[in-house]
Amino acid sequence: MLDTSITTGVCDRCDQDTVLAYAGLLPPTWPVGWGKYCGPCWEALERQVTEEPCDLCGQGEQMFADKDDLWTIAQTIYGEARGEPHEGQVAVAWVIVNRQRLHPRWHRKSLAAICKAPYQFSCWNAGDPNRAKIEDVALNDHTFAVCVHIAVDVLTGRSIDSTYGATHYYAATTPAPRWAVGKTPSARIGHHLFFANIA
Repeated sequence: MLDTSITTGVCDRCDQDTVLAYAGLLPPTWPVGWGKYCGPCWEALERQVTEEPCDLCGQGEQMFADKDDLWTIAQTIYGEARGEPHEGQVAVAWVIVNRQRLHPRWHRKSLAAICKAPYQFSCWNAGDPNRAKIEDVALNDHTFAVCVHIAVDVLTGRSIDSTYGATHYYAATTPAPRWAVGKTPSARIGHHLFFANIA
């Protein structure tokens, strides 16, 4: 998992040489990259993120991704689409994010919970051959490291949603699932068909 061990060094926010409360990959709604923060600065950044209003309704707290969400999205991309072209991997990440942002069923769920919900993304299903692979994968796997960067880019808006708001997809080589019958795909990317406006 991500390195959150307490150590000493210079805080990236206040430039003080002190005990660091966090050293590792930042939650993607914060400055992108590897960060080192002392306790007060870490708490200030958390407040900065969580006290902003929701993008959808302008009320309450901003929906945001923490490090567990980021890691889980990357695992899901790896499990579902590591054999796809880069655009196809990005598209899978957008489906996850679009479920939280656009689909009423998932609006208040964490991104990690969306990924791991039963029978939503097959790589998380018990008995799926990808399950063990995604649970054991680490950043020294180059393909997975790319998945992490894709997740960061999607969550920070650096990547364009080429699925046009899709919340569902399936492999074009398999029979259409019941929810896709009679529906027109919003995009075809790699080997997947993507669908928006699925109830």
